[in-house]
Amino acid sequence: MDYSQPKPDRVAMDGPSASGKSTVGAILAERWRYRFLDTGIMYRCVTYYALQQDMDMADERMLGRLAESLRFELSYAVGGESVLTVHGESVSGELWTDAVTASVSMVSAVGAVRRSMVRQQREIGSQGRIVMVGRDIGTVVMPDADLKVYLDASAHARATRRMLQNGNVVESGTYDEVLAAIERRDEYDSNRSHSPLTMAADAVYINTDDLTAEEAVDRIEQMCQQLAGEAC
Repeated sequence: MDYSQPKPDRVAMDGPSASGKSTVGAILAERWRYRFLDTGIMYRCVTYYALQQDMDMADERMLGRLAESLRFELSYAVGGESVLTVHGESVSGELWTDAVTASVSMVSAVGAVRRSMVRQQREIGSQGRIVMVGRDIGTVVMPDADLKVYLDASAHARATRRMLQNGNVVESGTYDEVLAAIERRDEYDSNRSHSPLTMAADAVYINTDDLTAEEAVDRIEQMCQQLAGEAC
């Protein structure tokens, strides 16, 4: 990409679980020297604090109050890496425990939680020079984003990626169990009443089945130039 040309100020990137959006978004942000926000982390934070306080995950009113009380900030750390903090403290690997993973879908579907998170995500996004990824960024959080991308992949490809993951493993078990979990998550996210997973009408669609993360970023930059007539 020609970095002498202006780039989209705000990039909204959506897609289902394990479609590669977090990795692709982070690489794109690094290339462009933009801030990067994986909004799923914010919902994991709410879930983590709810578990710490032994909340009933079915108590939507209490979950909404908790979400409203959390203050998120996204800033640059030394070296240019984006750091998300809650009340000034960096989020940690504790967000990836089995307990958080088991409850985050339920928590993120609560209307009051989503409204609170969306408000803060919009505030963060309004500062510009950002790549933000999630499931409702181009449709709800930043519907006026300069560039919208929808990353997709087959359930089988996504299950394979989960099985090969190192470090922050979200799913565990046999391939069939991981595949079933992904399909359940797809069904849940696509049919929830608040901010369901859907592709924005003006989003660029990219299937990542046969693409590496770097290749997907290359594709985004190529499409960006084509769509904007070399303006980005």
